Amino acid sequence: MPTSTSLRLAACAATVLTSFAITAVCQPSPTASHSPEHTTSQPAAQLTAQRAPSSKSVSDKSMSDKTVNSNPMNTKQLDNNPVSEKPASKPLAANAQADTSHHTSGAHDFDFLVGDWLVENKRLKQRFVGSHDWETFSARQTNQPLPAGIGNYDDFVAKQWKPDFVGMSFRVFNPVTQLWSIYWLDNHSGGLNLQGQLNPPVVGKFDAGVGIFTGDDVIEGRPVKVRFTWSNITPNSAHWEQAMSTDNGASWEVNWQMQLTRVIAQN
Repeated sequence: MPTSTSLRLAACAATVLTSFAITAVCQPSPTASHSPEHTTSQPAAQLTAQRAPSSKSVSDKSMSDKTVNSNPMNTKQLDNNPVSEKPASKPLAANAQADTSHHTSGAHDFDFLVGDWLVENKRLKQRFVGSHDWETFSARQTNQPLPAGIGNYDDFVAKQWKPDFVGMSFRVFNPVTQLWSIYWLDNHSGGLNLQGQLNPPVVGKFDAGVGIFTGDDVIEGRPVKVRFTWSNITPNSAHWEQAMSTDNGASWEVNWQMQLTRVIAQN
């Protein structure tokens, strides 16, 4: 017959075994945290949300925001795009290119000019003397696009005015600034200065159907500002004028006007 001492020892052993069994059932499998299925069922984002953010992560974000905001070139991008909690991994040039995609490109502003034109000219004979003596003559012009949307060029032949004269406008579009640069070349000067460089262009863009392009030049030793204006544009006509200023743009003298009419090929 078992003694009272042995009975007490058996009861204690049963209690320990029962406690161990309960613990084993309630304890998660030691390999569960490494299982892809368990990782999927409880996303890391939820686990992160359950833990309070450490001071290091807050500090890192503050430094990230400071870095983005301290760059003046990012000001335009921040107006349209929310700041990411992580610093941008792409270089600024890539971000700038993405930002410019939201703008309407001016690369096609001169598409209307492609083709053949009859040009009626009205040109002031003397500049900067208050003259009202104009000469008129006709010219022909043919405009062609440059490859890959770089721009366009056209010739200017006015045999009534100067039989041996040929001029050319050379227009280049800058996709970064969205501005056009227009150069004037001719067979008398080449469009070059004494150093063999192209004369300065006029630069500008179209707004509400009117193109204004301005620049600096030197006429007869005098520094002047030059302005080209394109207006009244239709599929088959356009108007151009040139004006110059000797007082830094306070007043302008129009010295050349052109009325363009498209030459339509006869079938």
